[in-house]
Amino acid sequence: MSGSDAPPTRRDLLVVGGAGLAGLVLPGCCRGPICLRDGRYELRARLRGQPYLFHIDQRLRTGPLQLNRTTHLRRYKGHATVATREAQLISLAWTADDEEAFFLTRPDNVWTEVGALTERGGNRAGVHGVRPLPMKSLLDLFSGRVDGIGAPQTIVSYHYHPRNLARRALREMGPERLRRFGGLDRMVRMVNLPSASDFHLHVWLQATFAPRRVAVTSKVAVSDAIIGYDVSAPVALRVRSGQRVTRMSEMLVYERARVDFARQEWTRRQFRHHLTAELKKAGFKGDEFRLRVDRRGSVNADGGSA
Repeated sequence: MSGSDAPPTRRDLLVVGGAGLAGLVLPGCCRGPICLRDGRYELRARLRGQPYLFHIDQRLRTGPLQLNRTTHLRRYKGHATVATREAQLISLAWTADDEEAFFLTRPDNVWTEVGALTERGGNRAGVHGVRPLPMKSLLDLFSGRVDGIGAPQTIVSYHYHPRNLARRALREMGPERLRRFGGLDRMVRMVNLPSASDFHLHVWLQATFAPRRVAVTSKVAVSDAIIGYDVSAPVALRVRSGQRVTRMSEMLVYERARVDFARQEWTRRQFRHHLTAELKKAGFKGDEFRLRVDRRGSVNADGGSA
């Protein structure tokens, strides 16, 4: 931590953990799923068995979406067009040092930050990413029983892939191993596609909100596009049955194809053809992963063209 008066960062909390956080679970919480005190919602959550306390703004911010490393999560007003906020996410993909996640809920048109902790991922490159709030916490937050937060009819789950974070994490592989992968500049291109873990989480979000008849879609902002992604019904069924992303053969095929995309400097169309062929070669149908690419130019943080 940077100083005694500075709020703990997510990385600080993830590293400290243990008994030191037990005191965050305070007695006497108000009735209902989430307390509201002094203009902030108090959300208690457990991540990897450890207790955490998050504060969430009641007041809606009007400025651009921002990276936030604290446990004080923010809510933002939606603009007249979704594209303006999406442009801010693309800008963050260029400039931010860490990953962040948001829910766009309808009909209230509010963007809620749901990124909880930054941690190392389980992929081959060991790239860090954002861990969202636990499913139970998300259900409580959007239950319709929290004063000032309505029950959504639809949710778009957004996150962005920051190039700076990818470069930093890939360097941890070491120069020799990175050369075998094709070099830093090429491998950074991996973030221009959703990861296998992104698909895996998307299925769980859909399954979590399905009993409440809330439709969930997922999108990732990269340096030149907004990409919507989904999986076929058989893949979704295997995820919901408890299959881990690192144990699913089709997910491993996808990740190998994503490495090939970076090494060969293919277009996304070439990647799709390659992925389909590799999936069929492994005994799958070839349509397990679905991508919808909305190509954009580079943008400023206010949403205008650069």
